[in-house]
Amino acid sequence: MNKKVSIALRIIAILAAGAGIALFFQIKGEMENAFAKTKPLDQAFSTTTDTLRARVETAPEKARKELVELRDTKKKNTETIASLRATIASLNGEIDGLKAELDTKTAEATQLSREKDTLSSEVASLTNKVSDLEGTLRDAQADVARLTEEKSKMYSKEDYEQLLARIDEQSATMDKGRNRWTSFRNYVQLRGEVVPAEYPIDLYSDAVGGTEVEFDPEYVLTTILTCDPIRGFLVVGVGGADPAIIPGEIVNLEMDGTVVGQAKLTEARTSSATLNVMPGADMGKFTEGSAIKIVPTEKKKQ
Repeated sequence: MNKKVSIALRIIAILAAGAGIALFFQIKGEMENAFAKTKPLDQAFSTTTDTLRARVETAPEKARKELVELRDTKKKNTETIASLRATIASLNGEIDGLKAELDTKTAEATQLSREKDTLSSEVASLTNKVSDLEGTLRDAQADVARLTEEKSKMYSKEDYEQLLARIDEQSATMDKGRNRWTSFRNYVQLRGEVVPAEYPIDLYSDAVGGTEVEFDPEYVLTTILTCDPIRGFLVVGVGGADPAIIPGEIVNLEMDGTVVGQAKLTEARTSSATLNVMPGADMGKFTEGSAIKIVPTEKKKQ
């Protein structure tokens, strides 16, 4: 290599070295400037790292406490939810009960409404009937007033009393005639004879210039069915079918041809009659199955 080339290369190497030194210092300055700019960041990073480290160190204890608190809160919430569910279930039961009661009351109200309608109809019908009866009553009162006036015109008080007395007298006469005919018929039938079509004299007149004819049965022969000496009554085997047995009659009681007492016929059935024995009778004579003769106390013959 010639000398000129060698010098040129040396110069180039020197320049390159100078340029490199200059570049070094330039880069160094920029780096120092960059370091100066990043120093606050490093300090902040260091502080943040310390804080994070402290938080990391205290995190387990805090997390444990928070976990405990969360568990307690969860437990309380669970208990609260269970209580609320129980309350809701109770309220639902009450609501169902109220609904059922409401349905019952609604049905009762419906029934009462129907009954009310029925009663209203009945009341209306009764009101109409009352109105009709009031009208009938007014008409009857008017008739009574009219008849009272007519009666006052027809009869005086004395006339009216005389008329009533006459009616009573006629009733007594008719009863007397009826009793006469009954006695006569019984008398004839007891003897097995045919009852005549007419009574021997006027049934309803008193005897004038002669003797009234009365016919009574002579006696009835029967058997004692029951005897109560303490209470003093007899039941005999003949009843209302026999014309001689007339309740209310006083009769003599004969046994073996001797009068042993008197009695009153109190009840006559078809085939038996009851007699109340009067005081003074010989109750020791009366025995069940014994024959007894019942004789009327009054006999009237022509």
